[in-house]
Amino acid sequence: MKSHKYWSIGALITMLGTFYTGYKGSKEGHKYFAASSLLCMIKKGVLCDTQLIRLIKAKMS
Repeated sequence: MKSHKYWSIGALITMLGTFYTGYKGSKEGHKYFAASSLLCMIKKGVLCDTQLIRLIKAKMS
């Protein structure tokens, strides 16, 4: 669960960066923040699914 928290914080920071660079009109910075935000959210989803599968398997055993 600890890694899930850190990936969530990373996703939040990059989303704020995406919003800020979009507001300022910096297309180059906006592109990089948007890509890193997407990566954090995908990684967070994979971690959450993996932990959920482990929890279900543990309860079934």
